[in-house]
Amino acid sequence: MAMPGSRKNFDRYPYRFVNLEALSSGMHVICSKVNYKSEINDPNIKMLNQVNPNNKRELINEITKLFNKKKITNPLIKKFYFNHFKNRLESMTNIIDAHRKTKKN
Repeated sequence: MAMPGSRKNFDRYPYRFVNLEALSSGMHVICSKVNYKSEINDPNIKMLNQVNPNNKRELINEITKLFNKKKITNPLIKKFYFNHFKNRLESMTNIIDAHRKTKKN
């Protein structure tokens, strides 16, 4: 994943959705190091991997490390998978068909 810029006046705000989407999919995200203590010490940020974007070696090491990590998926995300949707749709279709058949009789 590409990291947003690293200049001091660069606004990371517009890129937050890219990181959030990847995180919600269970992907580990590489991002620029943050300077705010509230973000650095946040215990919920376990899958954000912060690196200095100007340090090639640090970036290469982090990418290599993440290739070997397993993707973490929240079990609740499965409710949004296509198979779950398909099964629910089939179930609803069966209920509607059964209802139609009882009305005809």
